[in-house]
Amino acid sequence: MKSKKRILLAIAAIAAALTISFFDDFSDKGRGRDDLSMPGENKGGQERVKSQAEGYFPVARVIDGDTIRLSDGRTIRYIGMDTPERKEPFYQKAKQRNAELVAGKAVRLKVCPENPSDKYGRTLAWVYADDVFVNEALLREGLARVLIIPPCGTPKAKEFRRIESEARQRKAGIWARGG
Repeated sequence: MKSKKRILLAIAAIAAALTISFFDDFSDKGRGRDDLSMPGENKGGQERVKSQAEGYFPVARVIDGDTIRLSDGRTIRYIGMDTPERKEPFYQKAKQRNAELVAGKAVRLKVCPENPSDKYGRTLAWVYADDVFVNEALLREGLARVLIIPPCGTPKAKEFRRIESEARQRKAGIWARGG
């Protein structure tokens, strides 16, 4: 009987430690960061407003190259870019690469403050996984085109157009056949 109690206590202690560790990993406290910007990201002196829609969130499903579903049920649409649709060339490659970048991970979101969702109810966000700016990575690899829809896409429009131009010059992905 004593051994069963010891086993149960050990299991409870491990579960408590894992829970504390899990929530500590996803909190911003203790990291010396008082905002949700990513390393190397310039806030441009603008005051950041923390939103319940921003932070780290586990990805439940990759829908396509520019859309994911989070474990909390929200659908996230990447801002500033558009990947091929089903039955278009490079659709599967873009979806596969997106999955390689985000599947099974907790992603960091930077939600568009002026217009947090689109007409379909999807949350509009810049997405980061393992310190990789996913929106930018898909553009850089030639698996997406720039799609600027104000006001959300405008802050990174110039940068995204430059990245797309570089991918075109390298004939990467969708640009291999003249895009």
